[in-house]
Amino acid sequence: MALNELHHAKGHDPFAQQEIARAAQSVIEYPPMQKGASFNLESVKQQIEKAMSLHHAN
Repeated sequence: MALNELHHAKGHDPFAQQEIARAAQSVIEYPPMQKGASFNLESVKQQIEKAMSLHHAN
């Protein structure tokens, strides 16, 4: 949905529409400089389990 279509959408809160349009416009004008971080929960779980087993071994 284009930004100008948000203005004409029916059944939506006008204040929310304005805030969403403002946030979207901000991202268009000032795009993020870095790629978003990503992580694998399985990898995190394995790291925690490894740290816990090392801790209990001492």
